[in-house]
Amino acid sequence: MNPPSDVTSAQASPLPLVWVLDDSPAETEVIRRALAPTCQVATFADGPALLEALGPQSAPEVLVVDWFLPGMTGLEVCRFLRGNPATTHLPVLLLTSNTQPPDVVEGLTAGANDYVFKPFRPAELAARVGALARWERTRRQALEDERARRLLAEGTLTEVQLAEERAWRSELRFRLAARATRDAVWEWDPRTDSVDWTSGVHEVFGYAPSDVRDTFDWKVERLHPEDRERVVKGIQATMAGTEHEWQDAYRFRRANGTWAHVVDRCHIVRDAKDRAVQVVGAMQDVTERQEAEAARARLLELERRAREEADRQRALLATLFEQVPALLGVLRAPEQRFVVANARLRQLFGNRPLVGRPIREALPELEGQGFLELLDTVFATGESFSAREMPARVDRRNDGELSESYFDFMYQPMLSAEGQVEAVILFAVEVTDTMLARRKETALAGALRESEQRLRSALAAANVGTWRLDLASRMILRDANYNRILGLEAREAAFPLDDVYARIHPEDLPAVQEHTERAIRERGTLEAEYRILRSDGTVRWLRDQGRVLTNERGEPTHLTGALADITEPKRLSAEMRARADFERQLIGIVSHDLRNPLSAITLAVSVLLQRSGLDERMERHVQRIHRSAERATRMIRDLLDFTRARQGGSLPLFPRPVDLHEVVHAVVDEVQAASPGRRIHSEHAGSGAGTWDPDRLAQVLSNLVGNALQYSPPDTSVRVVARGGEHGVELEVHNQGTPIPPEQLPRIFEPLERGVERAEDRGGRSIGLGLYIVRSIVQAHGGTVEVTSTAEAGTTFTVRLPRQAPASNPGRDGMGEAVG
Repeated sequence: MNPPSDVTSAQASPLPLVWVLDDSPAETEVIRRALAPTCQVATFADGPALLEALGPQSAPEVLVVDWFLPGMTGLEVCRFLRGNPATTHLPVLLLTSNTQPPDVVEGLTAGANDYVFKPFRPAELAARVGALARWERTRRQALEDERARRLLAEGTLTEVQLAEERAWRSELRFRLAARATRDAVWEWDPRTDSVDWTSGVHEVFGYAPSDVRDTFDWKVERLHPEDRERVVKGIQATMAGTEHEWQDAYRFRRANGTWAHVVDRCHIVRDAKDRAVQVVGAMQDVTERQEAEAARARLLELERRAREEADRQRALLATLFEQVPALLGVLRAPEQRFVVANARLRQLFGNRPLVGRPIREALPELEGQGFLELLDTVFATGESFSAREMPARVDRRNDGELSESYFDFMYQPMLSAEGQVEAVILFAVEVTDTMLARRKETALAGALRESEQRLRSALAAANVGTWRLDLASRMILRDANYNRILGLEAREAAFPLDDVYARIHPEDLPAVQEHTERAIRERGTLEAEYRILRSDGTVRWLRDQGRVLTNERGEPTHLTGALADITEPKRLSAEMRARADFERQLIGIVSHDLRNPLSAITLAVSVLLQRSGLDERMERHVQRIHRSAERATRMIRDLLDFTRARQGGSLPLFPRPVDLHEVVHAVVDEVQAASPGRRIHSEHAGSGAGTWDPDRLAQVLSNLVGNALQYSPPDTSVRVVARGGEHGVELEVHNQGTPIPPEQLPRIFEPLERGVERAEDRGGRSIGLGLYIVRSIVQAHGGTVEVTSTAEAGTTFTVRLPRQAPASNPGRDGMGEAVG
């Protein structure tokens, strides 16, 4: 604010007093210069400062107010002036850049007497201000005359005016303070619980006067439920003490039901006994500030993330630049100085320093080899240049010795907005190895021809013939061995392709033709086995393999290959398969035929054991017969499973929902009953639920526990652990004793493989199919089984199964009987 030094004496000045309200120093100075010849000017930067300086004895004759101001706008200043009796007639000239008729109506409605559009003419502004000043002086003179007449009638008018002025200024300050701070000011008398609110509660929170009660409870009821108890306890504790200040932040409900974030500060007036007699506070709405801070925090977080992403992208770009499998550098004009050189480029030149040095200084060996001269041309013309297999002599170890090298390279200029070359990108790929290999190719041609001759001799000895088909003429060149295999004269000759097709068995010809045409079409390889009919009427099996050759344009030109007579290997393979099938069928038939008498023996023994009256000797014999029958039954079952696995690839399953822990418990109890002298410890963890074949799982566990009992000392225990995991279950069977030899571990799950045989086990040994069947059952469930065995840790078989066994159709054995 820049008021005159003596505002009161301004009324005696012949020049009218004009106050200018504008937040722009530049525009304020323009207004002051326009009015200075005819007016006395005081300037203000904000509305509250102007209203604070305003009084009955210091009021200007004209106010020049800008429309747009920070805090209180020009329209709000006008409305405030018109709302106070002392300033209701004060002339106001509104400066605005809003030229639309609705804007003019809004300004005049707010209380402006006149307006001037920006940008204004100084003469127009001075004329309008002068007119308003003359009108105001006339009005004031009329008031002075009226006041003089009243002074004659009322001698005490001066004292009344002074009192009115003090009250008016006090009320004005209070209103300005409340309005300028945008606070809802409240005054609470704790003795009567009466609360007096200023107009801020209506303007800030939207409550109509009829909605506001003059009790403190009305305020408490509008506190947020989560803040209410804390705020009430806080102010009560402060009032019960001796403090004079209280402050808190909470949420206050607006009239429309929304929540405002407020900061509430109050001053407590106390009597001589420190009792609170008056509380004056102000509630400031900080919702926008909190939202702005939250938005700023979000923006800062977004900026941080964007910065991190940019740093990551830059790091990635730098990594790619360094690791790209090519030579990459950037040379800046005009010195052709390296500003970038990647690792591959630095390594090529012996890791000498490149960045920051001109290329002629950093790589002097390139002088006179054409590279630097081409670079000069690119810098001069701004046109890119590329070349292939360009020779260069490079000092790779930075020791002065030059080595011959070849490069595919390119110079790419970087242009400024004006089209000037600012830098040139150097990109090159070394092809030295390719060029040297091409040289060796010629040298190896003679050796290759000699090698081909030796190869032909070897093929003849191995009964293999070679051929070469010209795709353009469809003529096939067959060597002597090829024709001998066909039963023809053993000499190299060319024949039409149809001559070969005519010798192929009619049942195999369509497949051979399809394989040949597909190999040519796809530029791939040919692999086929087929029969030929020789001229003597015999049939021979051939294996034919070939590949397509292309020219430099990638077009197929020839199909070349070799064929071999595989009649004898096929006959031997068929005989071996027939023998193996006969053996498996024989095992299956024998196993089925033995199962019926064994079932009768087992049933008879069970009946005998249930009878009473058997002496001890007879009972031992019966028990021995029962154990032998069970062992024979298990052998038959293993033989049947072995036969099924060999014939069908996997064992049949009958999956259903089952609990693995229950299966383990049942099997352990059964084996424990059969081996009362041994200790079997079982434990489980996690869920054992799944869909498996319970009988097959019992078979797996029975085989593994029986194996552990057989190959562990009698005074040791066998431990069975079942665990349920997130995606499957795991079953472990552990025993101590002599470890499985390392050389036997890879074959332990193969058929007819056993562990280290002990003398005491010879009478009851198995046929060596148990672990093979264990693996077959586990694999049929989609699981795995493995074994670890050391002298320190013992032997542990680990089975892992998925929760859901693969879909499987029940199989049938070779006798037509359902297996299960």
